[in-house]
Amino acid sequence: MVPSSYSLFPIPYSLYYTLLIKQNLLNYFVKTLLYIFVFIYWPASGLAQFQADSLQVHTLLRKGGQAARTAQYDSARYYYTMALEFSQQMNYPYGIMSSTMGYGLVHHFQREPDEALEYYLQALEMTRSGMDLTYPDIELLYNNLGGVYIDLGYRLKAKQYLEKALQLKELNNIAPISAAITHYNLGLINLYFGEYQSALHHFMTAYPGYLEHYGENGARVAQLYTNMGNIHEKLGNIEQAEQYFQRGIAIHLENHGPGYWNLAYPYTNLGALYVSTGRKAQALNYYLKSLDLCQKDRKELIRLEALNHGALAQYYLGEDNYQLSRSHANQAIAIMQEAFYSEHPRISEFYTTIGQTYAEQGDFEQARAWFDRAIALTVKGYGEVHPQLARLYLEQSRIYYQTGNHPKSLNFAQLALKSLDDSFEPTNPMDNPKPDKVLSERLLIQIVKHKADVYQAHANKENRMENLNSALEQYRLAALVVDHLRRGYLSESAKLFLQNNASEIYQQGIAVSYQLYHLNRDETYLAQAFFFMEKSKSSVLSEALQDAALTAVQGVDPAVIQQESHLHQLVKSLEIKLADAQLEENDSSQTLLKRDLFRARARVDSLENAIRANYPHYHQLKYDTQVLTLEKATAQIPDKALALSFFEADSSWYLLALARKESACYQVSKTTLPIDSINRFRQNLSNPESDPNQILSDGNLIYRALLQETLEKFDGIKELIVLPDGLLNYLPLGALSILSGDTESDPHYLVQDYAISYRNSLTLQSSLPRGYSYQQLYVGFAPNYEGEAHQLTLREPLSPLKGARAEVERAGSLFKGSQFLDQQATEHEFKNNNTSAAILHLAMHAQIDDEDPMRSRLLFTRESDTLEDGSLNAYEIYQLSLDAELAVLSACNTGIGKINKGEGVMSLSRAFMYAGCPNIVMSLWQAQDQATGQIMYTFFENLKKGLPKHEALQEAKLHFLASADPYKAHPANWATFVLLGDHQPLSRPNKPWLWIGLAALTLVLAGLYWQQRRKKLRSRDE
Repeated sequence: MVPSSYSLFPIPYSLYYTLLIKQNLLNYFVKTLLYIFVFIYWPASGLAQFQADSLQVHTLLRKGGQAARTAQYDSARYYYTMALEFSQQMNYPYGIMSSTMGYGLVHHFQREPDEALEYYLQALEMTRSGMDLTYPDIELLYNNLGGVYIDLGYRLKAKQYLEKALQLKELNNIAPISAAITHYNLGLINLYFGEYQSALHHFMTAYPGYLEHYGENGARVAQLYTNMGNIHEKLGNIEQAEQYFQRGIAIHLENHGPGYWNLAYPYTNLGALYVSTGRKAQALNYYLKSLDLCQKDRKELIRLEALNHGALAQYYLGEDNYQLSRSHANQAIAIMQEAFYSEHPRISEFYTTIGQTYAEQGDFEQARAWFDRAIALTVKGYGEVHPQLARLYLEQSRIYYQTGNHPKSLNFAQLALKSLDDSFEPTNPMDNPKPDKVLSERLLIQIVKHKADVYQAHANKENRMENLNSALEQYRLAALVVDHLRRGYLSESAKLFLQNNASEIYQQGIAVSYQLYHLNRDETYLAQAFFFMEKSKSSVLSEALQDAALTAVQGVDPAVIQQESHLHQLVKSLEIKLADAQLEENDSSQTLLKRDLFRARARVDSLENAIRANYPHYHQLKYDTQVLTLEKATAQIPDKALALSFFEADSSWYLLALARKESACYQVSKTTLPIDSINRFRQNLSNPESDPNQILSDGNLIYRALLQETLEKFDGIKELIVLPDGLLNYLPLGALSILSGDTESDPHYLVQDYAISYRNSLTLQSSLPRGYSYQQLYVGFAPNYEGEAHQLTLREPLSPLKGARAEVERAGSLFKGSQFLDQQATEHEFKNNNTSAAILHLAMHAQIDDEDPMRSRLLFTRESDTLEDGSLNAYEIYQLSLDAELAVLSACNTGIGKINKGEGVMSLSRAFMYAGCPNIVMSLWQAQDQATGQIMYTFFENLKKGLPKHEALQEAKLHFLASADPYKAHPANWATFVLLGDHQPLSRPNKPWLWIGLAALTLVLAGLYWQQRRKKLRSRDE
């Protein structure tokens, strides 16, 4: 990433004059007139004379500054020269110093940092001679020195002067924009030194001042956005980084057009971002656009030209084109040395790329030599603590790992960790710094995982148990640092991206835990395997639900939580509007909404930065990522129930079987259970025309490979709690065939022996609410699609669901609940139905978008809805508050979606869970309309009888199988529906009036009883 580094005054310039005015006769003519003017009006009094003279100096200095800031550099020199001559004549130290600093300012604006530094240092020397200067003047000089040292690459000196400037600002009443500029420059310094959180803090502190002073479309604001994007990219917050880069580009294009030199910076940064996310074609396009701008204006952008060649070198390294990669790296080195000096610290990045090309080709000796050169240059330029140095030590460590020198590999890994935290003093290779102390948590994760890999490899050579335990400890730490890093991410997409990248850590942690368990049968390692499995399942969803539940925290200003909630709602609202505008292909509306959405997200970014700094406890609570211990998890498993937690690794499946008093772990090779067999089984399951014999055969193969040993070990089990992973998310285990029979005449399915339910994770399930309270038991929706044509992918008309209306009518009458049928079953009615119900029943069509899961949707009646479009998108469901214990999504594919490795399926059911439905009946493929109606009605009857939810669904399927003819008994018609959630029976509605009535009736009856009793007593006495 490339900071927009012309830091202090990043404005465009052009020369308005080709000759210096002081070399022109006009200069002498104007000077003479000025002298005459001054002497004619010069006051007789010496003090008055000095005051008038100093006033004239200040006027000239002000005009010089204005000319410099509007790129009239020769005019600026003229005014500063006049001010200097007047100041020397009257022996006015302030004027002499300020004029000298003004000369430096002109050179600074003209991108001549060496000349600028010379004048700034002269001015600094004057301040030390005892002259009486005000704080703002010294602060400005410090700021200017910091800025020019940034441009020269002397970051440490720049940081020293900028921190001095900031100290003076805090002690005195300085203009907001002056303080904002200093914070901006300090942000740049921290960015260069890898202090990313500090950099983000300074940029966010500068942000309000920049907006107020320069306006939201100002060029300097655009540069601030570019650097904020840099920070978010470094922190791994990819979506936000892209938004900041794109907003900066939009401002530059709007103000100056496509040829503007300042566009080169965000273009380069966007290219690097696209490389990291695998969008290589887009990356190359932006690199070349930036390079083209650089070559058109080399004076302005020669440093960036070098960095672009460095970026292209990395690009071609990723394409395995090592020769072209080295060519671009060498060009970058030559340009940087020409523009600056031979030992500029950023040259180390290009040395690193060259070393990486040799490492990839197996020439480790050459690679080490280039890495050593890069290390020496990095230490000289940045010191002993910097992310670039950590990366280089990690590269050296990887070379020794590849060559089998594990001790030396670990030594270099420790040096890499030391480069991230100067307070870290390792005493042995197992030591690691604390996540909140390091410069880059992303690098910490990489280094710690690499150490774990080294220990795991070394276990194959010696000290097997000891080294495997060391590897396990490192993998566990890496997983915890992933949690720590995820707290800094604001968007769900960024969190999901991180989870996907962390899946290898979870995989290796499970693999090592399994190895250790089978070496000594110590159940401690089952607990470790469970830890990694839980980390790999729905961590992002768990955090989101936990965050949504935090409405008040002791010690936190309620206004802060309220503002946070308001901003998040605003962002989501704008996201929905933008998605709708994109669907309608409304370009002008999209432009406005993108701008508003960017503003709202920037406000969220700013608030989150403040919360992190001012309310660390609240920030910690929002992202508490502790998983259940194995002991607590098994304590929650019912008697005669077995939890089956799966993990799909590269070459095998892992299964952790958990019962209340016993646990076990299994590994199944993918050669034993091929992916093709699972895919074929699922395809046949969902096709009612497929061969049932093939289904039985494949189902039995999967059963024997995946479950037979486990289920035979755990005797007396009646209930299975399934925590799937990978492809198993698409597989209803109830359709597996237990017996080896291969004919249709005697099929025996797993559902006939076990009541089966599914969970996202046991940790998530344990955090969901208990003890529900509702006004009624049931609300159902069954749209009518007669004559309607929803805007689907092919814009085809929807087939009517004749059984859906009957399904809702029968269920509604069963529970005496609300029914919205045909024209009443609109999206608007659904969103505005405020009656809480235990069951939310949606019998309708659904459309799944695997490319963009947020655009998956349920389709309501459209024609009678004047306020909504009839398509309830997943992103809209996330914004709803659905107070329902059970959502029955009697629609096609509601449990299907894109699998995010490390998180799970991004389905409509996930959206409903986020919206407040902890239990969901969902479908895994399109079911036959009539069969669905039969199964659903029986399911609802069973719920009303008080059966647990999973048993109610099991009995409904068995009832259907018992009564269906052979054709309808095909698994395609009954196996699609699965329960995601708990096994408890359905709660009853909260009817306080009923209890009041019963209490009143009891009192009346009691009164009548005592009245009759008193009559009897009286008659007896008489």
